[in-house]
Amino acid sequence: MTEAYDRFKKEVAAQGRERLDGFSLSWVDGLTDEERDQVRQELTVLLSTDRRVPEALYALDGQASLPLIAAELAATPMDDEDFRLTAAQVLLKATDDATYVHLLEDLLLHAKSKYVRNGAAGSLAKVLNVPTVDDVLFRALSSEKEQITRSFIASCLLERFGITYENKQTSHLRRAYGNTLARGTQAQREKAYAELQKYKKDK
Repeated sequence: MTEAYDRFKKEVAAQGRERLDGFSLSWVDGLTDEERDQVRQELTVLLSTDRRVPEALYALDGQASLPLIAAELAATPMDDEDFRLTAAQVLLKATDDATYVHLLEDLLLHAKSKYVRNGAAGSLAKVLNVPTVDDVLFRALSSEKEQITRSFIASCLLERFGITYENKQTSHLRRAYGNTLARGTQAQREKAYAELQKYKKDK
């Protein structure tokens, strides 16, 4: 067996923080054809129990992996938030299908895990041409109880308006609006969100 396959096996068995970090995928290109078949079989078995698998299957097989991932997602219980998040992220990246945007929106608004809500917000920040996303991110700000998560959602919303710290022309707006959206009253948030619309139009 190659070193790449050995790395795969070590990552499959990882626990704790290493497991939470997901697969490195550094092993994909180093596999032999025989090993790719073996890895595919092992990942398929793990698909229903390991949230890391959708990304790994997509890295291994590309578009050919999508029907399998989509079928597993359709069969996954609503309370398996981690898998629903990672599967939706992979499928959205691969297809641009708005179905997965709406699934991420639902996770952002209703997931119990703050890590899942963060992950959904981060993915939604980059979605184009789906008109519901801005309003859903704003609604999430209103219902979010975790301050750190609320601040992250605010950053994701501002990113959609081109307002980031990296953009020197808008960094001052990022500080002002970010603070209002994350820490202000609902009335202050609504006023800020209304003002932000002009930046969307100018973009």
